[in-house]
Amino acid sequence: MQSAELPASVAWLLHPGKAVVPFFGRGWVLQALETWASDPEAMAVRLLVGAGGVGKTRLAREFAGRLPAWQCRWIKPRFELQTAGLIASGEIAGRSLLVVDCAEARDRSGVAALMCAAQQVSGVRVLLLARWTGRRTRRCCGCTPRPW
Repeated sequence: MQSAELPASVAWLLHPGKAVVPFFGRGWVLQALETWASDPEAMAVRLLVGAGGVGKTRLAREFAGRLPAWQCRWIKPRFELQTAGLIASGEIAGRSLLVVDCAEARDRSGVAALMCAAQQVSGVRVLLLARWTGRRTRRCCGCTPRPW
């Protein structure tokens, strides 16, 4: 790699999609998520909360990769309502994982519609990833997160 090709900062190495180093650890969290995904009696929504940079997104990517028979979608900002409509119409059905990153910064009504739609269809799971910001996280997600 020529020096002209180098990025201005090495911060790009921290991007979860780059996976510069192999994922390791957090086996118990992955096991809990896998159990949640496969339990037909489980609530459709799970909330992962942590400070910025602790690895919520990387953990979610690893989890999604461990669900080979599932359809995994990362919901882009402002597409929560549209995705809720796809669930309601049957275009998104069972064995689907929907990941909402930065849930605390999303439109609350859109996230609520997505959560409600997912709860109506067996096998659809919504994984919310949020930075803990106190009141804002409780208001956006409608709950107080509990530690694992």
